[in-house]
Amino acid sequence: MSFRHLTICLLLAVLPLSRSRLAADELPAWTPIGPYGGNVQALAVSPALPNWVLAGLQQGYGIFKSTDRSTRWGASTGTFGRSVLDLAIDAKGKAIYAATHQGFLKSTDGGARWITLEGATAPTYTFVATHPSKAAVLFGDRGGEFWRSTNGGVTRTLAEGPLGVTKIAFATTGRRTVMFAGSGNGLWKSGDDGRTWTTVSLPFPSPPNVEAIAVDPVDPRILYLGLKHDNQRALFKSLNGGATWRRLSQNGLPVAPPGVVLPVTELAVDRTKPAIVYAVVGGEIFRSVNRGRDWSRPVRRFRGGSVNDLETTEYGVLAATSAGVLLSADRGLTWQLRTAGMSATSIAGMDIDHQEPARLYASTLFAGIFKTANQGRSWLRLGDVALPPNLNQPLAVDPDDPNIVYTTADEAIVRSTNGGRRWTSEAHFSCVDFTRIALDPREPSHVFASGQTSCPYPNVCTLVLSRDAGETWGCQGFSGDQITSLLGIDPFTSAVYATARFTDLLRSTDDGATWTLLHDGLSAFSFAASPLVEGTLWAGQGHAVARSRDGGQTWKAFSAGLPSGELVVGLAPDPDDPATLYAATQQSGVFKSTDSGETWSLAGLWPSGVPYWLGLLVDPGNPEVVYAGTFGLGVLRLDQSGN
Repeated sequence: MSFRHLTICLLLAVLPLSRSRLAADELPAWTPIGPYGGNVQALAVSPALPNWVLAGLQQGYGIFKSTDRSTRWGASTGTFGRSVLDLAIDAKGKAIYAATHQGFLKSTDGGARWITLEGATAPTYTFVATHPSKAAVLFGDRGGEFWRSTNGGVTRTLAEGPLGVTKIAFATTGRRTVMFAGSGNGLWKSGDDGRTWTTVSLPFPSPPNVEAIAVDPVDPRILYLGLKHDNQRALFKSLNGGATWRRLSQNGLPVAPPGVVLPVTELAVDRTKPAIVYAVVGGEIFRSVNRGRDWSRPVRRFRGGSVNDLETTEYGVLAATSAGVLLSADRGLTWQLRTAGMSATSIAGMDIDHQEPARLYASTLFAGIFKTANQGRSWLRLGDVALPPNLNQPLAVDPDDPNIVYTTADEAIVRSTNGGRRWTSEAHFSCVDFTRIALDPREPSHVFASGQTSCPYPNVCTLVLSRDAGETWGCQGFSGDQITSLLGIDPFTSAVYATARFTDLLRSTDDGATWTLLHDGLSAFSFAASPLVEGTLWAGQGHAVARSRDGGQTWKAFSAGLPSGELVVGLAPDPDDPATLYAATQQSGVFKSTDSGETWSLAGLWPSGVPYWLGLLVDPGNPEVVYAGTFGLGVLRLDQSGN
């Protein structure tokens, strides 16, 4: 089992646990400081209040709301932990619906409160749509079954005809509304508000998979379809409400490698200039200015995540992406990331430099890498390379030269020499997912990286070393050597510590060439070496913190004050006080010890229900400030000074 898979298992195993109540009300609270963003799966714009936008996320806070055209976002209470797949707002703007992995939700007060509709807790609800003029009529999909409701979702009746519906489009002329439903078994049409359905003939011998539908807002007879059939992508257009179809050119759309299909997953027609059509292909936005005859990529290509949904409005085009929400106010030419207030990122790695003030770096799932020089009041998004979404994307800053920063991407170690503005891939190691980078505090030009492999080969290099600050790299260990993860480096002796098979603690005094077994049952899920006392080490040992005074030869475990049901998964020593240490548990948050780890108390009020994820750091310039990475709430800051 890789460290990545272990981390997921640890998170899922502790979600039902109750939160520790060891803190008094007078304790300072942990404050979310960003970086802002989140994996947005769905968008909905209110028909009655077009400035209102809802964003549904697949992790963290389930739903966010903006009342100013996506300029600033606020969390919708009661939806944390929900994985939202689709959103809809009724024609009057009074009822909001959310299809989630955990059931079907409804709000009648603008998202302030939510209820799970009776009988709608399982299975997964993947899709929801509201009728454009009849507020009580809505449609959705539950586990592949297409349903209809005429009373605002209170009761739901299975609809005969289409199955596995993922898209619905409404073509309204005067008082008449014709519905088109796309599914894995073709295109369906209804002229009686969804009571009955008929198949729409398409030029294929068998029903294709309809993945995108769009209707011209000015001329509802004009329809666009994105199809996938026999592992081929196809675009079609109808000028007569679906009676006949014409295949569109794909000139300008990306060509997939052999054996790969890049389907059109979203289509949208510009509300103010319907000659402009938008398409999402392979997670990227493309645009046609001649009603689909030719396509082009936007002038400015957005770095930072695939596109999941499109919504056109009178003030621009909104795109839901894995990094947040994009807005284009110039019909797709340029795009702005609109994430202010959207505290919904998950932290994949953290580090902090020793400048004054200190720069805090944070890597996130999907949203990219950020840094802040003012304790999170503002963040700068870094990078000019595509960094993939890794569950454990390590970050490491050179303590002697803060311009040198390391991370990983695509089986490679990536380095920046200008504080993260530009990155270069310095070394590539096939079949390795690097999860840990560690610099020797005594000689920061010595950089170690370790990872895991899923390739069935005996000699995959999973431990590498650079002795020249990342210029060149050499292999120090193979997958067959059983080294599971690099833990850390002793700041006094440069000894390297690692685990094997997750239970054995190893030490190397020759840069990883040879290893000595120190402990054969420590199960160190976290590790820290004292920067002030030589030989003092700490390790998270199950539900306790183990301490060694002799460089790891002998250990003693302490757990007084720690929650009994949670593993200790993060450790951080105070850089000024040798007796002060912080420990993070999976669900209850961060605990503090002032006696070198022997007794513990809650360090600040931790937000209820928010799991600690990765990264626990003490600010080197102000040890009263501590940072912790979370799953779904970004970085939390604790200021113990009372300021």
